[in-house]
Amino acid sequence: MDIARDSFNRRLLWAALGIPIVWVSMWIGLHIYDFGVHILEDLPLSFNPVFGVDYAMGLLWWVILAVAILAVPGDTRKLLMHAWVGKLFVTLLFMLFYEWFYGLDSTGYYHFIRTGYHDWFPHHDFSGDLLLAIGSFGGDPLSNQGHSNWLRMLYMISMVTGPYYHALKVACAFLGLMGVLCFYRAAVVAFGRPCPALFYLLAFSPSMLFWSSTLGKDPVHFFFISLYAYGGALLLARGGAGPVALMGVALLGSYAIRPWVAIMQGGVFLLAMLLGRAKLWQVALLVGFGTPILYAAAGSFLESFISPDKFIKLMSGNALDEVLMEVLQERAKAFEGESKRLGGSGASEIEQIAQGGADLSMAPYIVFSGLFRPLPYDITNLMTALAAVENSLILVLSLIAVIRLRPSYLRDPFVLWPILYCVTWALLFGLIVIANFGAGARQKLQMWPFLLLPMICLIFEEGRRWLDARCERAK
Repeated sequence: MDIARDSFNRRLLWAALGIPIVWVSMWIGLHIYDFGVHILEDLPLSFNPVFGVDYAMGLLWWVILAVAILAVPGDTRKLLMHAWVGKLFVTLLFMLFYEWFYGLDSTGYYHFIRTGYHDWFPHHDFSGDLLLAIGSFGGDPLSNQGHSNWLRMLYMISMVTGPYYHALKVACAFLGLMGVLCFYRAAVVAFGRPCPALFYLLAFSPSMLFWSSTLGKDPVHFFFISLYAYGGALLLARGGAGPVALMGVALLGSYAIRPWVAIMQGGVFLLAMLLGRAKLWQVALLVGFGTPILYAAAGSFLESFISPDKFIKLMSGNALDEVLMEVLQERAKAFEGESKRLGGSGASEIEQIAQGGADLSMAPYIVFSGLFRPLPYDITNLMTALAAVENSLILVLSLIAVIRLRPSYLRDPFVLWPILYCVTWALLFGLIVIANFGAGARQKLQMWPFLLLPMICLIFEEGRRWLDARCERAK
């Protein structure tokens, strides 16, 4: 009787879940073109596809990639398939409603795929420019190189999926899923054993689940960042040339999309190796090969964002504090104008920072905002409310992790590296978060996994035992 009752309860549960899904699916099928109005409205009539066919191509590519996942051996197949089903509901269901009410860059990307042109570069046809090396064209500054390289990548993806909006979105979501897998594999390398709960935490964290499923550069960049994390974990745990090559590929891909993030990634890893318990040959290898590359990349980056006289002062080490304060205030004023133009949720706050004269004493506030805002007192709409709930939980867990942090752990590169990464990222991107919480939530995709991994390790007793064992071995 108990077995029969359990079977009945299971069927009842599936019916309770399945009936609303069927009804919602039928309703979407009957109103599918209504959802496509905002996506198709800017296209010439000759390019307007039937939106239902476009949506069907997205479903088809989800099935194709699901079959590819089913070919993965071992327990990883189960993890990936659960996460891929979650991506299905976010990418092809929830995001329909989001795109109906909110504008995204994905509309411009789709217009680019259909026409070969984009508003960023109105006089440049990328369809004949795919084989150019990574870098600028036509004298574009470094800040535009990421845009142009991303459009080339997107055009290449469309050559596989076809010029279908939802198929492109599913392809980007799949790269986001591969990013989750690489972060999880990095954690497995660190812990020395599988931890499925950690995979589900990474895969279904609301911000990561949503922003790694959009049509845009964020899922692709997230994939390269995850490769960087996986390669760094392998290098710290095992050493060898393979992880160095993997990190090189990851940093190159990251540099192609967002150069400043790649520079930060190389710098914080090098610093963590130097401050932590790295082997002498590892430090020598990183310093010998990494420092010249980092110096050259950082130089070109700084030249594109600050004036030549400030750049000369900064590179020579003279008046460092003065230069940093001037740059900080200039960036605050730039974000003030952008936030007002877009109606950013933090427009008034960034205006006060810019007009009040930003200085280095504001760095802790900027870092805190970059890591944990928006919070409940920042709520202005549904999306900031969801982000505030998530951030509040992360803030509480982070406080618990800090309480359980021992000074000896900070000598371990596995702990020091993600902490340096998160603090540096928050210092660079905190003003963006303050200026516009929506844009900040999207940018946090670059940082969330690095915050979650050491936090979970410090909270749970098993993770602290693992860190204690590493400290003993290091002695």
